[in-house]
Amino acid sequence: MANDFSNITKKKHDGVLAALKEKFGYENPMQSPRVLKVVVTTGIGSVPDKNKRVLIADRLAKITGQKVADRAAKKSIATYKTRTGDLIGYQVTLRGANMWTFLDKLLHIAFPRTRDFRGIKTSGFDDIGNYS
Repeated sequence: MANDFSNITKKKHDGVLAALKEKFGYENPMQSPRVLKVVVTTGIGSVPDKNKRVLIADRLAKITGQKVADRAAKKSIATYKTRTGDLIGYQVTLRGANMWTFLDKLLHIAFPRTRDFRGIKTSGFDDIGNYS
């Protein structure tokens, strides 16, 4: 399955590179932008119930198909009742075939099934190309 998907992805990627080269006049393939990694994060704040934390981590693992990494608070903030080292979120970094599989499912299955989905807003991207 991964080989079939990577072959399809490679064909799409080559077609996109050719289109970018033609549109923007790139002379070198390294001039074109490319996706290096996808980072999926979720913040949980200070959830005291361990079962809820396990459920959130499990759902994120099922969505991405990869084990999640815990994220701890870097600073103590009294307003949010967090201390340095408290668990405040989870993160998954996807690269390679897992990244392309996730992006394909996100763009072709999940987004179109969202109610009243009108496309991805370009204002969601920052200067570097990150989307949130």
